[in-house]
Amino acid sequence: MSEAKFNDQWVQLIHGLIQKSPPNGLNDVVEGCRQLVAPAKVPDELVYRSCADFREKLITAVNLPESSGAGIGMICETGRAGSRAQKVVAYHDQKHEDQLFCVDQETGAVSAVTDKKKSGDLSAEMTNIDVELAKPFKDALDAELDDYLARRYPSDSMGALHGCEGLSGASVYSLVGKDIGDDIELRIILASRRIRKAGSWAGNWTSQWRIVFVPEQKEPVMLGGVLEFKTHYAEDSNIHFSRKCVKKAKIHETSDPEVWAKEVTAAIQKIEDDFQNATDDLCSGMGSGALKAMRRVFPLSKERFDWRPIRHQLVRDMKNAETKPYVMPPEHEDE
Repeated sequence: MSEAKFNDQWVQLIHGLIQKSPPNGLNDVVEGCRQLVAPAKVPDELVYRSCADFREKLITAVNLPESSGAGIGMICETGRAGSRAQKVVAYHDQKHEDQLFCVDQETGAVSAVTDKKKSGDLSAEMTNIDVELAKPFKDALDAELDDYLARRYPSDSMGALHGCEGLSGASVYSLVGKDIGDDIELRIILASRRIRKAGSWAGNWTSQWRIVFVPEQKEPVMLGGVLEFKTHYAEDSNIHFSRKCVKKAKIHETSDPEVWAKEVTAAIQKIEDDFQNATDDLCSGMGSGALKAMRRVFPLSKERFDWRPIRHQLVRDMKNAETKPYVMPPEHEDE
């Protein structure tokens, strides 16, 4: 029996469903999509690309093998090296800049660590000029972010609740500036995920930042970022919660890399603290606010419903019917 043909009109649907997977629910959604189109087969390229998109937007932190120097790698679009439309995708390891780590997009596991291929062409040499210019600022910020994660983010096996597991990580990426050898562009990525299987709960926190400046410039520079928090509760339910905001902050130091890194980290910490406190306030008041506004306190009759079953006529009739003996109807003889 020949295999049913996959309809190209399903591409956007399958891709969209996978993108809406809850944290820690990607594999279940992918399997559900395969069952949805059966007996047709979802193209492998579509699965790989959709999984890569999901993991990169979630900014997934992964453990790197000890053979590569260990540490945490970040699966994100900024760090990707190559195409998403393949089973194994390579990403830059920002703690060990001479190597890449490869991720199986279906399982999310690190399958290999490889050395970067160095290029001697003119484009690579021009890129290296910006990389070397940014290196003192990048290294100083890496050190500050490591300290910030240790102070403010939970450890790998701990969380606010017993039995939580997950990873937290941060990376700083140096990109080519607008003018070679003049300005610096850095991308800052922070992410944390927590899973509590016993409580059917999973959550993800991401914080992404961009800053462009010329070393020793007099004017303050703008640090811009996007923060997003997602959580999913699945015990006899399918509850999603998502909150996102865009923030900016002025950075005044542009000369001393260490002072600059401390100021950038302090700005990120303040904005993240404000975002978390605002999210806490929103959730604590949701029952008496947003959720209450979505339903009527009284029905249209303006009377509260009496939930005591014995008070309703239908229930009383059923009770009476149960207590009365059943009488066979008289038989009628044909005349």
